[in-house]
Amino acid sequence: MFLVEGESAIIYKQDNVWILEEYVNDELSKKELNLKF
Repeated sequence: MFLVEGESAIIYKQDNVWILEEYVNDELSKKELNLKF
């Protein structure tokens, strides 16, 4: 569990893609993150 801009968010890896799930105004927002390490 991560905190993003005061909202609760979950970041996890799925099929080599990092997914950010966060709740904004009680709605679930999913974003794909282009993270490269």
